[in-house]
Amino acid sequence: MKQLPGLKPRTRYQSAIRILVPIAGLWFGLDLSARLGAELFWFQEVGYLKMYLLRLTTQGVLWIVTFALSLGYLLGNLGLAQRLKYAPPPDYLPLARPSKPAIRFRWLMSLTLGLSLLVGMLLLYYGLALFSQWHPAPNLPTVSPPMPSLFRPESLWHLGVRSVSQGWIAIALLGLAIALLRSPQFWLVAISLVLSGLVSSVLSRQWVRVLQSLHAASFDRTEPVFNKDIGFYIFSLPLWELLEFWLMGLLLYGWMAVALTYLLSGNSISQGWFVGFSPPQRRHPLRAGGRLFVSSRLQLLAQPLPIAVLSPRGC
Repeated sequence: MKQLPGLKPRTRYQSAIRILVPIAGLWFGLDLSARLGAELFWFQEVGYLKMYLLRLTTQGVLWIVTFALSLGYLLGNLGLAQRLKYAPPPDYLPLARPSKPAIRFRWLMSLTLGLSLLVGMLLLYYGLALFSQWHPAPNLPTVSPPMPSLFRPESLWHLGVRSVSQGWIAIALLGLAIALLRSPQFWLVAISLVLSGLVSSVLSRQWVRVLQSLHAASFDRTEPVFNKDIGFYIFSLPLWELLEFWLMGLLLYGWMAVALTYLLSGNSISQGWFVGFSPPQRRHPLRAGGRLFVSSRLQLLAQPLPIAVLSPRGC
């Protein structure tokens, strides 16, 4: 059987990934080894080797647990979507076009391209978050890395402005979006691996705040707005913000990955239309969207807490 031309770019993409991933892994490994070696000798010299080993153990446990849970959730949802999605029609039997398709080509292309760009921007956001943790600003104290900022709708605007000002970012986002449309199954799994690694690396850098929250101390003084102990805002609230940072990216990408899997199934782009969601397919993204909605609501409820306490006017 003659090979279809559309399969050649997919092979080139996968070959490029097989080359780029080891290079990126080698660069990351060399950077990590240099840091660990220098820090090990320094802590041993000043007599704080035990504290340094505690840090490494805590960071390792945080990274492994976060990575395993994130990747398990994302791959589990992608696996379910792969089982429920429409199979591509045989080449010798073109799929009959319905009289009223659920989504026509114009809207289908706009929707899938928009979701693919959002996936790229989410990946960029968490990549920048890790970069700020790994290489903090020189004017900031280096006792502990800064808290990662939570992903909010206005973050998309800032990323868009930055992408336009730096043209190579916009080109990379567009290239990733096109690659997602051409080979969604491969790229969605690859992005799941990368995103899980990024989030796990960011959270592992916050090991000090995690240990502080697990060994929180009471100040025996409550603030007048919510009648909570002051220690809650110093020790416990940062942990909840880290959980929000983790869950927002995880659930948002999980929902977009599931939606793209269904929308691009059955060769919908080449057919020029999407037939619509079956009942099992409809329930899957609705459940994923429900979890995302609950996470966003918790973020909105927790957002006024530090503002209300620090402001002299309260809520």
